[in-house]
Amino acid sequence: VMGGARREGGNITASAEFNIWADPEAAAEVLATAAEVVLFGLDATHQVRATEDRIAAIAAVGTPMAETAAAMLRFSQRVERTIVGSEASPLHDPCPVAWLLKPALFDLTPCLVRVETGSDLTRGHTAVEFREAVAGKPLRHRWAVRADAAGVFGLIKEACS
Repeated sequence: VMGGARREGGNITASAEFNIWADPEAAAEVLATAAEVVLFGLDATHQVRATEDRIAAIAAVGTPMAETAAAMLRFSQRVERTIVGSEASPLHDPCPVAWLLKPALFDLTPCLVRVETGSDLTRGHTAVEFREAVAGKPLRHRWAVRADAAGVFGLIKEACS
């Protein structure tokens, strides 16, 4: 699942990531009932940023797919610059796909994630607990804590070849 935020804060409110914020009740239900969920929150996806060098390397592949991917990344870069002021846009949704293709690109930590649904101020906030004794339940989720950005962009470049 691409969703949630812990250390990075939110991207739609101060503490909520957009995908979880959009339907926190559904997210809470999935996390409460699913046997295991792997989550790629902003903590991981913000480590995978489309820098100009990475975009140029993809464009240099020279295929129509590479040119399209580079154009999409440049568009995202312009949006990120306008909204946040950053020169490198994060790749949110590609991270779970990259993990499915090459799990070694990410470090996952067992945790228990709960979603705030009752407060207007923190609606959609993901409370990520890494300590089983504090959680009071088994740690049946996994939270992406580290991403190999160069490896993710290598997969994208390879797919565009």
